[in-house]
Amino acid sequence: MAETTAQEQPPDVEQSVRVLSRLYPVDGVAPPMEDNATLPALSCLDDEAQSERLDVLWEREVDAENVFVLRRLPGLRGSFDVFGVNACGRFAVRFDPRAKTPLGRHVQEPATRNEQTDWGQPCARGLTAQLMRAANLGKPVYATDNGLYDNDDTSCPPLLMDHVDAVGKAVRRGADVRGYFHGSLVDNFEWAEGWSTHFGLLALDRATCERTPRRSAHLYRRICRAHGVPDELRAELDIHQEPPCPPRKDP
Repeated sequence: MAETTAQEQPPDVEQSVRVLSRLYPVDGVAPPMEDNATLPALSCLDDEAQSERLDVLWEREVDAENVFVLRRLPGLRGSFDVFGVNACGRFAVRFDPRAKTPLGRHVQEPATRNEQTDWGQPCARGLTAQLMRAANLGKPVYATDNGLYDNDDTSCPPLLMDHVDAVGKAVRRGADVRGYFHGSLVDNFEWAEGWSTHFGLLALDRATCERTPRRSAHLYRRICRAHGVPDELRAELDIHQEPPCPPRKDP
């Protein structure tokens, strides 16, 4: 994996590399950039570097430059039993010191977002890729949080089918995936949005606590009974498989 330095990057990416080298230091070398417009995520690091992260604890303490301080806990590395992968969506980030989001502006389109939160761009193949990366750590893997803010329950059915298929692809490629958890079973309280964003397979009447299955709940029941997504189910609901995620573009 080629080493990338700040001097080789355009001005905005130079800032990005400097910030990320502080947040994700690996022997003093910043993670390589995928292109000249977006910030690299932790997933850019190789598997050995990923494993090194597992014996580090994020402390809430910050230093004089407002960067989180990393503290090692003896014996933490290798002590975990399973590894969970949360997958709401993917992000393309452009460095912008004026942005309210950490490190820069989210520039992925389309995306699931509102005034408070950006959940990213649904990308099922990204879930497959991250499950495979997690499986390389040698522990059982779970997809622990995958869902969509969808008050009309129109976008959730195709997302559900695509991401269950994505888990199946990881299993067929050899990943020891033990389960998939949809986020969420029942409408939940979000810290920023309160009750206004509906993630649940079941709609919740907060006055009576009555739970009403949405279309996605009936769909998920059929997927569970079939132990996968039958082709006839897609044809019946006229839901086509997700196209490849569009490439990131410099805005």
